[in-house]
Amino acid sequence: MTTLEEQVRDLFITIGNERGDCNHSIGKANFYAVKKDGTYRLVHTENDIYDGLDNLPSIVTLLAGDMAIAIETTGWAAPIDHDADEDDQVAPSQHPQRKRVRLMSMVTRTYEVASAMGFADDKEVITDGGDARGTLADALLVTMTMMVSKTN
Repeated sequence: MTTLEEQVRDLFITIGNERGDCNHSIGKANFYAVKKDGTYRLVHTENDIYDGLDNLPSIVTLLAGDMAIAIETTGWAAPIDHDADEDDQVAPSQHPQRKRVRLMSMVTRTYEVASAMGFADDKEVITDGGDARGTLADALLVTMTMMVSKTN
């Protein structure tokens, strides 16, 4: 049986390969409904990922076979200075060591979360089996909660 972490990695690779170049500057957030067998469909696109997460429950209805929602976005990533105060942190897009990153996050109907990411200058795919924390992880769970309650 395939784990959710493996499924999000496979989806990350598949969609990147379909694009032909694993573009790390897609300029929007893409939202996919994903079935257990790994097939997927694009259900929504939004310029801002958080607007998309807010809007998704009113725009998309999960079908009976949909086990998860996946969100793909791109942006900048940079090292975090753990010694600096929050006010002194440099935005990733302004950091001298910034790198382009593409991220795929997935949340299931049972609220399991996993993600996969890759940097523009590296073929390695980094996965997370649900340990990620922060505003995006929280927003994913809220969105799925709203979508599941809508289908019940």
